[in-house]
Amino acid sequence: MKIVCVTSSPRVNGNSAALAGMLLEGLPDAELRRYHLWDLQFKGCRGCMACRKTSEICVARDDASPVLEDIARADVTILASPIYLHAVNGEMKSLVDRFFSFMAKDHFRRLAAGEMYFPTRLATGKTIVLALAHGRPADFYHFLDAALRDIMLDKGFSAVEILRGGLLNSARDIHSREDLREKARELAATLRARYGATA
Repeated sequence: MKIVCVTSSPRVNGNSAALAGMLLEGLPDAELRRYHLWDLQFKGCRGCMACRKTSEICVARDDASPVLEDIARADVTILASPIYLHAVNGEMKSLVDRFFSFMAKDHFRRLAAGEMYFPTRLATGKTIVLALAHGRPADFYHFLDAALRDIMLDKGFSAVEILRGGLLNSARDIHSREDLREKARELAATLRARYGATA
């Protein structure tokens, strides 16, 4: 199983990163690449449409380029972000905007013709996990789940899993949360079964 784990909190050891870490504990045999967005220099999608017209990949070459390339190769992508103002934080949103380049070059024409609902350049069978940490109760951001699922399915991921940690108001809070550790174990077991991995 090939995994890319991307964290976006300014706190490298914050709650969202810890939540992703709990999941990774259950996937010890995976081939893992890690990225911390605060260490990278990149911008979001600039709307140039080159990936629709002349290129098969995003033509903006910066520190996000290898992240996008690794995500395209991975079986599982983990995006770990705190929730700021009812959304993933700005660094993660900028990366997700670059997922526009995962859509097939003729996406809009094919979509209008009804040929394929989610035309994409990504291979089938990929899972994306959203590890989200916030201070509100766990179910407070239920409205965000549907939007995030739609975005990820639209860009070509076959399965979207959400691992949410609520009532996390300091970096210390998550370490006593056995309920979250159990949810992470259950999701790890699902991923191992999905990709034929053992642990």
